[in-house]
Amino acid sequence: MKRQTILKLTTIGLALALLGCGSSTNSQTGNFSSGSTSLANLDSSARQLQITVPPGGGSVALPRTQNIAGTVTFAPGAAPGTVLTLAVTETAPPGTEPDTLAGPVQRDGFYYILWNTNQPFDFALVKSIALTEVGPEGAVKPRVIAADAELHQAELSRYSGGSATFAQAVQGRHDSATGGSVYSQPDSLVVEPGTPILFQAKTIQTETIPVTIVNNSGVEPAYFCVLGNNPNAVRDGKPDPDYYHVSADGKMVPFDGNDRSIGNTTDPNGKVDGYTELYNIPLASGTTTFNLPQMSAGRMYISLGRKMQIRLEDDRPQNPPLPPPQPPVRLAQPNGWTNPGDPNYQTMFDWLEFDYKINPVGNQELAGIGINKTEVDMMGFGIQFQLTGPTIGNSATAPTVGTVTDGRPKIFAAVDADSFFKTLIVPGPAKGKRENGEVFDLPNVPIRIIAPVKGLENSNFNRPNPPFNGFDKTYFDQYLTDVWAKYQTEDLKCFTSAFGIWYGRVDANDKMVFTCVTADGTPRPGFDKIYVRKPSTTNAFEPTELITSGGITYQPNLPNDSTFVKVPEPGPADEVPADGPDPLAKAKLFTKFAASEIISAMSAAMNRTTLLHEPLITRDYVTPGRRHDKKLFYKKDATTPRINVYAKAIHDHSLTTIDAPGPPDSNGGGAAYAFGFDDNSNQSSYQSELSTPTGLKIVITPLQNP
Repeated sequence: MKRQTILKLTTIGLALALLGCGSSTNSQTGNFSSGSTSLANLDSSARQLQITVPPGGGSVALPRTQNIAGTVTFAPGAAPGTVLTLAVTETAPPGTEPDTLAGPVQRDGFYYILWNTNQPFDFALVKSIALTEVGPEGAVKPRVIAADAELHQAELSRYSGGSATFAQAVQGRHDSATGGSVYSQPDSLVVEPGTPILFQAKTIQTETIPVTIVNNSGVEPAYFCVLGNNPNAVRDGKPDPDYYHVSADGKMVPFDGNDRSIGNTTDPNGKVDGYTELYNIPLASGTTTFNLPQMSAGRMYISLGRKMQIRLEDDRPQNPPLPPPQPPVRLAQPNGWTNPGDPNYQTMFDWLEFDYKINPVGNQELAGIGINKTEVDMMGFGIQFQLTGPTIGNSATAPTVGTVTDGRPKIFAAVDADSFFKTLIVPGPAKGKRENGEVFDLPNVPIRIIAPVKGLENSNFNRPNPPFNGFDKTYFDQYLTDVWAKYQTEDLKCFTSAFGIWYGRVDANDKMVFTCVTADGTPRPGFDKIYVRKPSTTNAFEPTELITSGGITYQPNLPNDSTFVKVPEPGPADEVPADGPDPLAKAKLFTKFAASEIISAMSAAMNRTTLLHEPLITRDYVTPGRRHDKKLFYKKDATTPRINVYAKAIHDHSLTTIDAPGPPDSNGGGAAYAFGFDDNSNQSSYQSELSTPTGLKIVITPLQNP
């Protein structure tokens, strides 16, 4: 595991006072004394400071000791005459352990301050503690860790009898003005005389995860490029709006418009679009290793034969707008399904999606990664991947997911054998280009299969075939008619994860009406009904249009109100409501969470064509009686003569998991992400490790059978 230098720490606004920029008109300076402290048996270099807390609030500057200085800012409310005694040390006090974790996150317990008081004092009156590393002459030390890769945190513990008991975590932030750290807004914690509180400040330096890529495709040259966002807040706590690529040495590098060298165009407003090949990293013959830094909304593109051309667009207005500063250029992802004009269309490529960032785990902040191979838009070639870490296992025990070794040619053969789905295959040859500039064609194998929903998009926009690949817009129409007829006289049961039980029944207006019910099927008072319009074939493969067009509505449960209102999707700030009593306010909030899950589960059931075989939609894959019979997935018979051949073929030739075991326990094959809600019933290939992942291995499977 690559470890970067760990900063001994820093903190924020207080060094301003030391540098001649006073922080408050109420500022005062504490005085240290050398030698052993009466607070605890600390190391001989520990120093003691007594400061009087301003009853009306204000700041107290801490002079330099052990190369750190700072400021404590108080809110009004302390009892007059409150004196805090601080013992400052870089050495962990007796009964505590240095705060260091192995793995991708390294923490340095860089500084310890023991706080005692002459009378009860609530630590919540401490508005902020700012710390900055300084040299002997008062100069701020050069920073060791880049601000975009640094987190700051402190822990408060009760310290008694030579041992510390954790009380709470206090979050911090980087101060770009001083290169320091500010810790602020602790919760209420009363310090009693004679019972010190231990304040342990630290920086958290996130590390890279080692990645191994094995190219068994049989094609050279091959490349990969990693694109995404910075997951850490920067610029005084604001999100980083820039887009990044990853360099060969594992560093995030922001997009640069000057990197464009291919196909540059300028619009009348002077905005420039164009492509770059500079973000590609060569894949060596056999095995390539590199270090993946933390990144959010990341995509790892792999291309065979030639480099990916990455489109960089000048900034366009966003809705809602991002906070300033705006990024200089934005990313337009490659398109291999609805844009034959994309320069990557004749390139054989595929990708993995991931988020790798700091996550709260109990009282800790740990690096975690979630990663998935997706076929929601297309299937280019087979990829297997294995994630290792403390909870998911090592290279001998961690599961491997993805396409089976000989799966790619079998998937294409299964799709090609169906008269409806064969139109989704983009034929070869794919284009290649050697490093010496020589242009060549890849072996005569098809380039990719477009997902049905993308073929439907081409058909719905009347795009000609070729060069577009369309799909039958009526493919599931009869199936959906049969489903709607079945549930005119029968309830479709939906067991949500946390938003109640809902029964659906098609009404006289051809809408399926979902009612929240008790365990015995009795309607629950106060809850709105959810109305779902009969889906089209396009909606069956992907329900986005159903959601955005108002195809999912509810009728407010109010007297004399006959209007129907579009069900809003839950927003990022929405708090998940707890199930329980049925007050109307709770029910209103409950509705949009329930509707979102109903549509998710219904979409999965339509893609797996289970709705005529069992009256159930659910995301549950654990609870007996509330989970799908996987033997019914993609079951083709007289009742359901048409199935999602694309999804079935991909699952049939994917590696199995506990929840996607394949035949004879499942007709759904192994784990894959073949449509938008394929994670329902835990059928997707998504893998995660939230407790410091230790490695990622990626294998590109052969394009053809030997």
